[in-house]
Amino acid sequence: MENQRTPSKPVGDGLAREIGRMMEDAARKYNGGTERMDLVKGHPQFIGRVYELWEKLFVEQKHRLEIMSGFRPIWRTINLGTGLSSEREFVDAMKDKGIINVSYPERGFGSAVFIGSSELTSV
Repeated sequence: MENQRTPSKPVGDGLAREIGRMMEDAARKYNGGTERMDLVKGHPQFIGRVYELWEKLFVEQKHRLEIMSGFRPIWRTINLGTGLSSEREFVDAMKDKGIINVSYPERGFGSAVFIGSSELTSV
């Protein structure tokens, strides 16, 4: 059978709720009106067609992302470990280089990711 697939991990509750909200929102915005939507939901292949749409969207999105990943250029190199020892020095250095245009972000970085380093690394 062509539609058989290897069983995969079931969709989690959070994702199912998110998709449900998206479908609900799409139904509310459908400009065909209540009578048309009522006929749509009564179609004997309604669920099967929804699954077919999801499969088509999955294939399209997977392919699109594969193509995009090959063409996404590096737009800025960040040097890490430049001798900056505090969050403020880091922000000021980014401002001096024109990377950001504020004197200090409202929500500072406050993360262990932004700690001083003795080695220079380019990413």
